[in-house]
Amino acid sequence: GRIEYHEFLEWLTRPGSMVHAGAEEISVFRLEELLRPLFSVYDQNGDGGISHEEFYECHNILTTALTLHPTNGAAPDPEILSADVRKVFREADSNRDHKVSFAEFVNWQRNALARSGLLNDDLVDLVPALTRQLMRVFKLADSNKEGDLVEIDQQVLLHITENVANFTRDLYNNDAAGHNTLQGRVHYENRWSDPPAGVNLDRVKGLHLQTAAVPVWGVDHVDIHTLCIPEFQRVDEANAGDARSRKWLARVIQKVTYRTGRVEADEPAHYSFKNLIWSGSPNLEEDFRRAYDGLPPEMRIFCHIKSAANFGVRLSWESLQATLHQCIEEGLLTSLQVSFYNQHIEDSVAKTILERGASDNESERFYSLLTQAPRTIITTFAKIGILRITSVLADVLKA
Repeated sequence: GRIEYHEFLEWLTRPGSMVHAGAEEISVFRLEELLRPLFSVYDQNGDGGISHEEFYECHNILTTALTLHPTNGAAPDPEILSADVRKVFREADSNRDHKVSFAEFVNWQRNALARSGLLNDDLVDLVPALTRQLMRVFKLADSNKEGDLVEIDQQVLLHITENVANFTRDLYNNDAAGHNTLQGRVHYENRWSDPPAGVNLDRVKGLHLQTAAVPVWGVDHVDIHTLCIPEFQRVDEANAGDARSRKWLARVIQKVTYRTGRVEADEPAHYSFKNLIWSGSPNLEEDFRRAYDGLPPEMRIFCHIKSAANFGVRLSWESLQATLHQCIEEGLLTSLQVSFYNQHIEDSVAKTILERGASDNESERFYSLLTQAPRTIITTFAKIGILRITSVLADVLKA
């Protein structure tokens, strides 16, 4: 028979189609590659199959998120999540061996997604987004077992579950709604991960000084500003590999302050850290820019703070002030926001000093000894309303 053009186009763009019709070209679309990280989240022990318990755990996270964030009838909950979980597991476990293999998982997901009305472009947005949120739920759960959560983490978790509910309704609706929560929103694809051992920024500064010209005449002092960030890596890539093998990139800027007050800043130099070795190359500038632009703004600020701490667990008050000034220069924070944060900390310190009955001399000594954890700093910014409370804060639980 004859295929009409609109039928051909519908076939190209239906969810899970092997052929992907983009804006400028037609390419192969592999749903399996898109679903592999999500399967890994379900398969918590990594044995290659999803057990009853693992399946129920993820199913429960999805249904709990829907319950916590109802739409009051505006968007009905997906049938595969309102049905009995044992029945859903049996549907996914087609060979009845009490384990859901990756192939069975893909088939089950393909059938569920086919009713959503979403295009492949939507799946490319939503499937990794749901995967990220589920990974964060498990990370928060692990930290909760260890007693590491703080008050703001409850708000972070609530934000995560709202995302889970939205993405779940988008992906698994039965009404061919074709709704993509992420459409039209700024979407940052790069993410923080724990850095490998040996990321010492004093070493990259030393490497930089071997080739950088440092003036002497009339110089008051020289500052070396270093920002270290993880290379660009999407959630599917991050889930597939070992985070310890991820390349980290550093931008080094030398600033010279003369006794006249004049300040000169050199052009940024770029370096990479992998396999315990720092190396420099002019070609790294584009890699650094892509990685930096791919990070959410709050993670850019966190990378500045973590770099200032040389990837340690504490940062002095003096070093923090220099770092916040750098964030102002780069447009990540405003002077008013930094002043508001400083006032918040000073009020907290004044309260502590008052309770201790300390003298003025002891107050000055208190500030000289004040140190903060990088994660505490970034969560305080969120707590007092300078930054939004977002799900990405879960990524730095152990940082």
